[in-house]
Amino acid sequence: MNNFQAPFISNDLLYASGLAVTLFSFYNFRNHARCFAGDVGPVAISFILVFLMGKLILTTGNMAYLMFLIIYGVDTFLTIIKRMMQHENIIEPHRRHLYQLLTNESGISHVKVSTGYTVAQLLINLLIIVLAGRLSLAYQVVVSTGITVGLAAIYVYVKGD
Repeated sequence: MNNFQAPFISNDLLYASGLAVTLFSFYNFRNHARCFAGDVGPVAISFILVFLMGKLILTTGNMAYLMFLIIYGVDTFLTIIKRMMQHENIIEPHRRHLYQLLTNESGISHVKVSTGYTVAQLLINLLIIVLAGRLSLAYQVVVSTGITVGLAAIYVYVKGD
């Protein structure tokens, strides 16, 4: 699904957002960021992506597009659940997300972990885009559930929880 198949937003907004993400990535997608923006850059990008995804879902009526952020959703949801089970204050800062454990505890570079997350999420997105118009809602739910359960199993296995 793209804006040409099912127009859901102005192309100008997509181009401007794409340019902003590209520039942000140019300066930050490296071992030592040149223009570290703290949480400002990622939070702004997140708001843009969530807005675009929400607009796409409202336009098409297809909830399967929620899967566009499933890797991050599974990591966030399971990390919050784990912290609540350990009676931790989920509002306080922490370093318990799988991404953080892979980079900080395992010593894998941020670039490698980011690339792995990106490739995995893009493959899921491609699958959702290909299947969105070809499968009934029931099958989309089955596929989405299977992906979510699979990612949760990988998360639990890798974290050793």
